[in-house]
Amino acid sequence: MTFEDNSDPYQGEAPCGRYARVYWPAVAVITSALVIALSMIWILGHPYPAGWDEADYNNRMLDDVAAVKEDGLWAGTGLLLQSDRSRPPAFRALALPVALLSGVSPVVLRLVALAFFPLTLVFVYLAASRVAGRLAGTTAVTVLAICPQIIDATKIFGTEYPLYLATAATLYFLLAEWDRGGETTFRWLGLGLALGLGMWSKASFALIGGTAVLICLLLSLRKSIRGPSVRFLAKSVILAAILACPWWLLNWREAVEYARFASGFARHSIGTGAWEVVTNWTLKIALKSVGPALTLLALAVFLTPLLGAFMRRRSAMSRTHTVALWTCLLTPLPLLLLHLFGSNHNMRLLSPAFIPFAVAFGVVAGRTSWTRLRWPTVVAGGAVLAQLLMIAQPLLMGVKGLEARCMDLLPSPPGATPAGHEHERASFFETVMVRDPIQVLVSRPQWDWQRLYDECRSLGINHPSIAYLGNSPPFNLPQIRNAWVRHREPVDVEWLWRYEEGALRWDDLLARLDDKNVVLTILRIYGSRFHRPHHLDNMHNVEFVERLKEDARFNGPLSLPMGRDGKAEVIMFVRRPGKESSAVEHR
Repeated sequence: MTFEDNSDPYQGEAPCGRYARVYWPAVAVITSALVIALSMIWILGHPYPAGWDEADYNNRMLDDVAAVKEDGLWAGTGLLLQSDRSRPPAFRALALPVALLSGVSPVVLRLVALAFFPLTLVFVYLAASRVAGRLAGTTAVTVLAICPQIIDATKIFGTEYPLYLATAATLYFLLAEWDRGGETTFRWLGLGLALGLGMWSKASFALIGGTAVLICLLLSLRKSIRGPSVRFLAKSVILAAILACPWWLLNWREAVEYARFASGFARHSIGTGAWEVVTNWTLKIALKSVGPALTLLALAVFLTPLLGAFMRRRSAMSRTHTVALWTCLLTPLPLLLLHLFGSNHNMRLLSPAFIPFAVAFGVVAGRTSWTRLRWPTVVAGGAVLAQLLMIAQPLLMGVKGLEARCMDLLPSPPGATPAGHEHERASFFETVMVRDPIQVLVSRPQWDWQRLYDECRSLGINHPSIAYLGNSPPFNLPQIRNAWVRHREPVDVEWLWRYEEGALRWDDLLARLDDKNVVLTILRIYGSRFHRPHHLDNMHNVEFVERLKEDARFNGPLSLPMGRDGKAEVIMFVRRPGKESSAVEHR
């Protein structure tokens, strides 16, 4: 399964035939192009924000663009530095020039994020090829391009796209000096810029970039590698610190606090017991984040050198390759452990770990028969094709999206609490495969909240104060605010209750409606009732509507059709004239 190393151990190019030299570059280019094309099709089919986070980021971009146009670039820069003190602003800063030229829309912002994906793939190719040759680079690009979690994050405008670029660039500039002499100014500057971009992208980058630099520092101090040297690393880290200072000096307290909050955000928890968490976490990574075909291929590739060592065959991997491989595998370890032992098991937070994983995959594949002999190449190509077909299936086969799974809410029994629904455990399929690789490009609900804006204007409500009960990807606070932010008009939106708050106290909740002139809820949600956060947030919606029908302060209910097919609807109540404050009339 392995080859003798007959080439320069630093360049790492093992012998291969013309077939392999043509096949794997072609697979990498075609696979990457198809994934980008499919992502663009998905993007163009979703003109509105796809969830809470993306709606929030769109609203912030609208504020950024308005600040630059109205008050100048300096005011816009100040807004970038201080308007969102918990999140580093690289994702907004990189999209701002395009947004100023073309306007702010979810499609434009997503295309900006997607445009950085090829750059990430280029750095992944360069990183793997510098260690183990060009075939290693092409296989690394291929596996990263078909990683469902990476695709899911790069087609949405969010914080990940500069984070991925910074992670890939950091690995490249470290591995470009791997066990070599003759360090160049370009490379330490490049590493410093990559580390700086990472710190402007997300606080969690410190767990990836910091670990990679620390491993290289320890190896250099122990004289295990000739490069990168301590001096090289020191200059890069100093440059990165200088670049990161403007934002982090102002906002480090809020950023650290938010990182702690995000780590403990229990809505994405996948279990309570240790064994349940570890099992579900491993299965979610294998079946959802990496994908079943790619998981099986990765296991086979990484077992190849172990099998060769067991059979006492001479390895094609030199010491240089082995040390680089372990560096890539250990780099995401702190992030993996924090994710596993935290409460927030949202796999998007783990996704940067797949970049060093792809480089490690490329190093092993590039030095073994998986990229050299015909039958392993055919098996690997079949796995890539199977994964690509699973990802593309919703678009190629016309699979209906989440809007086709709209279901009516049922009234909860009297006195029901979130804790009373703990017995509603999902099956393995429900918990692990709710968003399997087949659903990466599935159509998501699209609600045009301009309809609510127009309805309020037609009713003479020019300064709405909105309260809402319930929650779903298209029905949440930043989604509701979006139309008013776009029109640069004030709006107050309050989420009345979320299941983490415990039992709902109706008297307190209804009393909070005294200063509200619009009240919203939903009676239909998307997907399975076993998606616990959304199910529990909506468990009182039916009773809420019945209580508001009897509330003398409000007229209604009015129905606003939503979604592509109009099957979804927002239930709307409007304050009656002269009923400005009657907190006891509903009792």
